[in-house]
Amino acid sequence: MISRLERRRTVLALFLVGAVLIVALYGLICRTIPIHILYEAAAPNAVSIPPRYYVNGVWVKRFSDDQDAQHVSDLTIVTLNVWFGKLYSGIRWQKSLDTIRDMTPDVICLQECTAAFLALARRQPWIRESFVLSDVDGSTFDNGSWYGAAILVHRRLPIVSIQKVPFEQTRLGRSLVRVVLAFKNALVAVGTFHLESYCEDRPVREHQLRQVTQHLRSWPVAIVCGDFNVCDDVGETQHIANLGWADSYASEGDDGATYGDWHPSDKEPRARLDRVLYRSLDKGLVQSTSYRTFGRIAVDLPADAPPNHIGRVFPSDHLGVVVRFHFGT
Repeated sequence: MISRLERRRTVLALFLVGAVLIVALYGLICRTIPIHILYEAAAPNAVSIPPRYYVNGVWVKRFSDDQDAQHVSDLTIVTLNVWFGKLYSGIRWQKSLDTIRDMTPDVICLQECTAAFLALARRQPWIRESFVLSDVDGSTFDNGSWYGAAILVHRRLPIVSIQKVPFEQTRLGRSLVRVVLAFKNALVAVGTFHLESYCEDRPVREHQLRQVTQHLRSWPVAIVCGDFNVCDDVGETQHIANLGWADSYASEGDDGATYGDWHPSDKEPRARLDRVLYRSLDKGLVQSTSYRTFGRIAVDLPADAPPNHIGRVFPSDHLGVVVRFHFGT
């Protein structure tokens, strides 16, 4: 007859053996399968996007050449809703692109990109020379939509993957576009999106943010940015905090609005729609060190420009945001 104590010892021993086998199996899997593949397996609805490189005079789809992970201490990210409106669009978009170029960013996240905007962007010499694009012609837009989000990544940064994750709830065909970068200090996921637009769609926006958080929860470092379309600043900002995101916003002496005064009609309420958030599994692995907005200077219209009824024209109806991040070890 086996005593109760012996049975307990046997069960404990079997448990410990099982735990050791699980750890060993996990280690074997991680050595055999790249860790980012394991992370991405948790998002079965995600669609892989081949990066676009400018090679020998044409944009080609290909996954990046084997690049060694880099030790990166700082990363500059720009986000801008470029405004798909046709009002002086070529002049406005060129002004935005010139401004972004002069910031020497590492990652550029754009919303409301149209095929026409992407055609202009892909012709820029500095983009052809130095950046990899998630889209050059609108082919990744959701459900045949005529606009969408895009990410541009500096060629010096090793790209692990680019994916699009369609939102489960959306009336407007919105999705998350996400790139993973291989740094020696951490795998870094950077995502951009354009959340549902209407004030009455707050529950949809909150669901979309929960989906984004769920998708990025396992990455060592995650940064998301874009047009959040926040209508209830207090309530929706609290929802963001409750999901565990830190906000890179730093007061510039005002309410931080990125929308309102710069809208061509000047009739929209001021709001901080455009945000850059971040989180990490290890505290202190990433921190925002600088924050500023851009796009307050009106564009110069040619002397022969058709008359318009709105007066000054700005690069977009949104301000852009540029944030610098520092990575620990």
